[in-house]
Amino acid sequence: MASAPVSSLPRVVISRSFISCHRRCPNRFPARSTLARNNSIQACIQVSIISASCQAIPISGGWKTVPAASSAQPAASRSEATTTPSSATTNVGRIEDAVRRMAIAYEFLPGERINEGDLARKLGASRTPVREALNRLLADGLILFRPGQGFFCRQLDPKEIFDLYEVRRILEVEAVRLACERASDEALSAVVAAYASHSAATDGKTVEALVEDDERFHLSVAGLAGNGELVARLAKINERIRFVRWIDMDDRLPYTRGEHEALVAALEARDADACAGVLTTHIGKRLDQIVAVVRRGISRLYVPDMPGMVDHTSTQ
Repeated sequence: MASAPVSSLPRVVISRSFISCHRRCPNRFPARSTLARNNSIQACIQVSIISASCQAIPISGGWKTVPAASSAQPAASRSEATTTPSSATTNVGRIEDAVRRMAIAYEFLPGERINEGDLARKLGASRTPVREALNRLLADGLILFRPGQGFFCRQLDPKEIFDLYEVRRILEVEAVRLACERASDEALSAVVAAYASHSAATDGKTVEALVEDDERFHLSVAGLAGNGELVARLAKINERIRFVRWIDMDDRLPYTRGEHEALVAALEARDADACAGVLTTHIGKRLDQIVAVVRRGISRLYVPDMPGMVDHTSTQ
């Protein structure tokens, strides 16, 4: 992700109360803006942060002020109230995982504005980690942002999904060609063994679990190419088409196992052309097929208790 321009970086504003404390205790509180983040002087400062919108991580809402803590508050209480960086990071990650699952499952309806306050209350969190989580999802293409309006759920756009399937096919075909050249016998055998284990236990699995197994298999095959950047990009594309794959899995299931087994056989033979042919057939879709799946997906979104889906709001 590109770095934000200097003009969009946060500015720290020191309040009069901080200046007063600095004059009384100049050695304890040197007048450097970086110390505005120091927990030991939270009782004497107010930090106001403003950030201009940028393409990668837009932030709206204008100035946000962090009130100074009361000077009468006991030191022990101030220490207990302070959030450590590690715990804050863990909390943001927990919230991000929950919101990511919700966005992938379209628990926000297509085109719906995402109310940050309501979402924070639903997840039992403050708005700060929710905002950070939404910014991360924005960077991954899972939600949209409109300046002056906020975050929105992305539309179920057939052309966009068709394009994503096309990119997925291109990446996987190139990856499997590289895998045939580069993979060690041991690594290839491990992928084949893992596939055999998962494919033997499909009875009773939900659609979500079946798609998860399928993604894991495809990523493991791509991983044989030895290119981590390729695998990372493929994983992000999988997130963006996962909902459509849930809808499509019922129709695809009878063919999926046979195509996977053909891919495994071609891999073991290190036949790059055969692997590419199997994947092209397995992944490739026409635009009219995508349109039909999207229509089914939209109809299910407006029907409560969609079969095969689970509640994604839990942050545990």
